[in-house]
Amino acid sequence: LVITNPAQEALIQFLNDSYADTHGKRLDREGLEYIWGPIVSSLFWGATIGSLLIQAISDRLGRKYGIITNFSLQAISMGLSVLSQLMGSYILYTVSRILLGIGLSISIGIAPLFILECSPVSCRGMVSMSTGIMLQAGLVGGAIAAMPQIFGTVEMWWMIYALEGILTLAVTIFMFCCPESPTFLVSKGKMEEAEQSVVYYHAITEAEAKPILEEIKTAGGG
Repeated sequence: LVITNPAQEALIQFLNDSYADTHGKRLDREGLEYIWGPIVSSLFWGATIGSLLIQAISDRLGRKYGIITNFSLQAISMGLSVLSQLMGSYILYTVSRILLGIGLSISIGIAPLFILECSPVSCRGMVSMSTGIMLQAGLVGGAIAAMPQIFGTVEMWWMIYALEGILTLAVTIFMFCCPESPTFLVSKGKMEEAEQSVVYYHAITEAEAKPILEEIKTAGGG
């Protein structure tokens, strides 16, 4: 919605052109808005599906690869959004929004868990606050980029998704360099990897990491 609302007029024009190419006729404003509503809300259909997958992905793939999976899904969604403009297909754009909803829902469920399990207790409040600030900054940045004066035009709206896709891919690649959550590793009995994960995220020695691992096991991680 951060993107679709500011760029709505451009996207509705895209819908009209795409509908005309597909069905051989153009719709009036009322007809366009009647179709545009479900297209926008398709994001939430995907989010509903994603919410049912959070636990399965988190438990089977782990926090790290769960995040990588949903970021990859979001990147694919961005690619399909760009492709929908090139192909003039509002149906493909709808599919991309469903996939985006799935990815966003999974991300909302797993990412905070990953941050909570990796960050030291002493700075979890600061980490959570920083995450919230960056989220709001991203929303504001996306809304500004989608304004008609910038990328929210009939010819350029696809660039918003292209830029978002590039950023998502960059974060996905970065995630491959990060260790898995120590709590998840402990739950799988991978104590050596869990110890290295604690050392990495807490910036401490292996000797200092052992009491933390015991706390994780006591808390139910193992």
